[in-house]
Parts: sequence; structure tokens; C-alpha cells
Amino acid sequence: MKLKRFYAKHADLNVTGTIGVLIKAKREGIIKELKPLLIELTSKDVWNSDKLISDILSQIGEK
Repeated sequence: MKLKRFYAKHADLNVTGTIGVLIKAKREGIIKELKPLLIELTSKDVWNSDKLISDILSQIGEK
């Protein structure tokens, strides 16, 4: 996956990760809550620090 990101950046494409897509979906009202999805990602071995999750939730107005 890192190689895909490398080529995308070198092709001057915008790169958005999974969390970025979820934040955008929350802001656009596509999803109601982000917290359960972040917890599910973590339970499926996608590493996110507690601080990162806390910061994201604070940024979008969730607790």
C-alpha cells in the first residue's frame, strides 16, 4: 500500500487515508458517528493511538 501512495503523490494526486475519508463522510452527514468506526478499525488490527482517536473525535465534535 505504501507504494501506491508513493506513486500517487509523485503523480501530483491528492492522497487521503481511511481516516480522512471517514472524517469527510461524517462532515457531509453520510455517517452519523465516527467513534464506532474508529473502534472497529482498531479491533481489526489497524493501529490508531488513543491520542489520535481522541484528537479526531474532538476535531469533529464527538466524545
